[in-house]
Amino acid sequence: MRSAFAILIVCALLLSGCQMVGRPPEGGSQIAEPVLDPRIANLSLEQKVGQLLYVGLEGNDVTVNQVILSNLQPGGLIFFARNFTTLEQTAEALNAYRQNPDLAWPMFIGTDQEGGQVSRLPVAWATRFPTARTVGQHADSAQALALAMGQELAALGMNMDFAPVLDVNSNPQNPVIGDRSFGSTVETVWAAGHQVISGLTASGVIPVVKHFPGHGDTSVDSHTALPSVTADRELLENRELRPFKDAVDAGVPALMVSHLLVSALDPDRPASMSHSIITGLLREQWGYQGLVVTDDMEMGAISQGNIGEAAVQAVLAGADMLLVCHTFDKQQAVRDALLSAVQSERISEERLNQSLTRILTLKDQYQVNRTAVEVQQARQVLGSPEHRNLVKSLGN
Repeated sequence: MRSAFAILIVCALLLSGCQMVGRPPEGGSQIAEPVLDPRIANLSLEQKVGQLLYVGLEGNDVTVNQVILSNLQPGGLIFFARNFTTLEQTAEALNAYRQNPDLAWPMFIGTDQEGGQVSRLPVAWATRFPTARTVGQHADSAQALALAMGQELAALGMNMDFAPVLDVNSNPQNPVIGDRSFGSTVETVWAAGHQVISGLTASGVIPVVKHFPGHGDTSVDSHTALPSVTADRELLENRELRPFKDAVDAGVPALMVSHLLVSALDPDRPASMSHSIITGLLREQWGYQGLVVTDDMEMGAISQGNIGEAAVQAVLAGADMLLVCHTFDKQQAVRDALLSAVQSERISEERLNQSLTRILTLKDQYQVNRTAVEVQQARQVLGSPEHRNLVKSLGN
């Protein structure tokens, strides 16, 4: 069902030696849990649960959207192509949302700016970046391209990019990855991928690698149905999982878990709702302490059932934030289900605080704030001759 407020979708270092690709920008700080505890304690239960929500806005009526944000108290806001209008209107809307006085904490504000077919910023006033496949063929330029991409996002006040894609494009029949992948080998994917992570990080934008544990060897689009990965554990570790393990080892700050049934890892639950995959593999075996965000909870892969229950299962599995990108009704349903689960102690206070600590720590590290951007300054950065010439230099 859709309500009157229906909303659709709804998110700096070179790699060398022992350096961490995902280290926060200069001026950021590691915030230990004891420092964050008072801040968590001062939040209402609704505000705490809201931090787990990463929502999208269907329309562009700022007044209506402000009411929605005040109601949901989300930790993140994702923009899609439909939300980008003129540069001036976009910047002004983002300034308004960022400065919403009812929000307890500043929001992550993100988008899917991968390059190629998944480019949300309008080419009329932003640089059209090349596909990941092209970047994979020019890995020596990958960091500069990602830095430029991050600078354009930051100029609008955005602080998170759901990129890069670290899927290995191992199945030529794959309907959803294709040229969104840097290539068909692990080596090609990571050679470009780690440079993109570095470039985004250097711009002050948080990279979110996706689609863990690997969407490359599938023949079904998870936007419409649940894909199944049938590779055995050895093949998974040598192919699908390797770029993500490399990213974790390099210190990537955030990761998106996808709606995939990976039978060798968990034969019963999609990765986004699998305790074995998120907590067992990612957290305990790999030691990952960064942010875990689900892919959109409204995607066809899992939306056939109870979205509220799916959201609870994802949090119990270890996810920190839930993308809910399509409708206000479903965003409310997720929020209400999480509230009920916490109130009944199905989701423990300890479990809730684990995610809150990761969310607020990352916001502090990257200095996520409410500061308004200057439209004229943004205009100088977005679609600049320097950035467009960089793309042209690739010869594609």
